[in-house]
Amino acid sequence: MTNQEKLNKKIQEILDICGEKEHLFRGENFDYGKVSSTLYRQRGDIPVNTVLMQEKIITINEAKNHVSSGASDIEVLTELQHHGGKTSLIDFTRNIFIALFFACDESSGFGVRISGARPDEMIESSESGRIILFDATDIPRPKDMEDQHDYAIFIPPGKNPRVVFQSSVFVRSAKGYIEEDKYRSIAIEKDIKPYALDYLDRYHGINSDTIYNDLQGFIRNQQGLYRREEHDNRAVELSPQNPEAYYRLGNTRRKLGKLEEAIKSYDRSIQLDPNAAEVYVNRGIVKAGLGMLEESIEDFNKAIELDPELSQAYTNRGFAKFKLSRFQQAIRDYNKAIRLNPGSFAAYNNRGQVKLELDKPQESIADCDQAIKLNPKIAEPYLNRGFVKFKLGKFQEAIRDCNKAIELNPMAGEAYNNRGIAKGELGKLEEAIKDFDKAIELNPEYAEAYSNRAKAKELSGKLKEAIEDYDRLINLNPKDAVAYYKRAIVKRKLGRVEEAQNDFVRALELNPNLRKHIEGNLEN
Repeated sequence: MTNQEKLNKKIQEILDICGEKEHLFRGENFDYGKVSSTLYRQRGDIPVNTVLMQEKIITINEAKNHVSSGASDIEVLTELQHHGGKTSLIDFTRNIFIALFFACDESSGFGVRISGARPDEMIESSESGRIILFDATDIPRPKDMEDQHDYAIFIPPGKNPRVVFQSSVFVRSAKGYIEEDKYRSIAIEKDIKPYALDYLDRYHGINSDTIYNDLQGFIRNQQGLYRREEHDNRAVELSPQNPEAYYRLGNTRRKLGKLEEAIKSYDRSIQLDPNAAEVYVNRGIVKAGLGMLEESIEDFNKAIELDPELSQAYTNRGFAKFKLSRFQQAIRDYNKAIRLNPGSFAAYNNRGQVKLELDKPQESIADCDQAIKLNPKIAEPYLNRGFVKFKLGKFQEAIRDCNKAIELNPMAGEAYNNRGIAKGELGKLEEAIKDFDKAIELNPEYAEAYSNRAKAKELSGKLKEAIEDYDRLINLNPKDAVAYYKRAIVKRKLGRVEEAQNDFVRALELNPNLRKHIEGNLEN
C-alpha cells in the first residue's frame, strides 16, 4: 500500500467513526498524553473554580486593555488562546483537514522534536501524530464563561482571521483535561506526514501561510522556515547521496523565497534520481516564479512524461501557459487536471481566470463557485469572482465578494483596491478612498491603488490631494505616460496651465498613441 493510499484510508477511517454524530477534531504532532488545556499542563490538576477565578481576575481583566474594553470574556479568552496564552480552553476545529495539518506539521503546536543521530530521522518526521475525535453531540454551549459544566463548547465571537480559516472552536473541561472515554484517538504515522502536508497544500490550500494568516503568523512562519532550512541542510550533510534530502531542502528554500538556491537543490536531487516526477514539478514552479516560463513548461512536460496521471503537473503547466497568453492551451491543461482530480481547488480557481480572459464571464464565475465549494476558506476565488462581477456591472455583488476575501485574508491589498473601485462606481467616494488608503498601507508601492485613489479624490474635489497621488505614481514609474496625462488634467482644473502643458508634452513623448487625447489640450 502506498503512502497516499494509507492517507486516504486514514481519512476514511475518521469519517466512518464520525458517522451521523457531530464531532470536533484536534491535531497533535506527537502523542504527549492527556488531551488537556495549556493552563492544566502548566499548573496541574487544580479545581476548575480556581482556574476560572484566576482567569477572570488576573488574565481576562488585564487582557481587555489589549483587546477591547467592551469585549466579552469569551472573546478575550479565545484571543489569548490563539496568541499562545495559557488558558483553560482546549483548541479544536470543525474541519478534519485543519486537524490533519496540526497532526503532521512539525513546526506547529508543541515544538519540533528532531534526533540528529541518523539521516533518516533527519529527513523523515520524528514522531507519529494523532487526531482527537471529540463527540460534541449534546455538549452545552454556554454564553457565560462562569457557567459550570463537566464539558462546554465555546464558539469564538470575533473575526480573527486565524479563527475564521481554522474553523476554530474551544472545549473547556471541568478537570482541565478530557477523560479518555470521551474521545477517540487516531494515529497519524510519521511516514505519511509529508504526503498529508503536500495533499493539504495542493488540494485544500492548507499550509503554514494560510493557517497562520496574520502578521504574528508571518513572523512565526519565517522563523520556523529558517529552522527548517538548518534542519534540511544538516540532512544533506548527513546523507549527501539522498535525493529526497535535496528535494526537501529545495522545498524549504522555495518557501523562503531563495529561488535560485532552491533550483540548485532540485538540480542535485534530479541528478541523483532523474525519475522523480514531483521534483520536476516543484522546480518548474520555481522557474515560473522567476519568469522562466518556457523552462518551467519543459519541467512540467518531463514530469508528465514520467507520470501522466500527475494532476498538479497539468495544473502548473496551465498556469505557465496562461502567463504566456496561451489561453486555449492553458484551458486544456486545467481540464486534464480536473479529470484526474475533480477535487483540485487550484485547477478550478485558475481556469476561472483564464475563462475571464477568453470573455466567458459566466463560465469564469462557475469555476470560482466550484473552487469556493471545494475550499470556502481561501480568499482568492472570492476575489476573482468579485472582479468578474464588477466587469458585469454587478457592483454590490462584487463588494460582497471582496468583503469575504478581506474577512478571510485581511492582508489582501487587491481586495481593498477592487472593493474601492466598486464603491466608486456606486458614488461612495469617501468609502472608496478609505479602501484605497488600506490597499496602499498594505503595499506602499501599489501603483493601481494610487491611480484609483487619485481619481476618487479628483471626483471628490480634492484636487491637490489627487495631484499628490499622481506625483507618487510617477515616482514609482517615471515612464507612466497615463499618469502624466491624468495629472495634467487635474493641474489644468487648478489653473496651473504651464505645469499642465509640460505634463501633456511629457505624456506624448512617452506614448505617442495618446496624441488623439492630448492634441486638443496642447497650446500652439
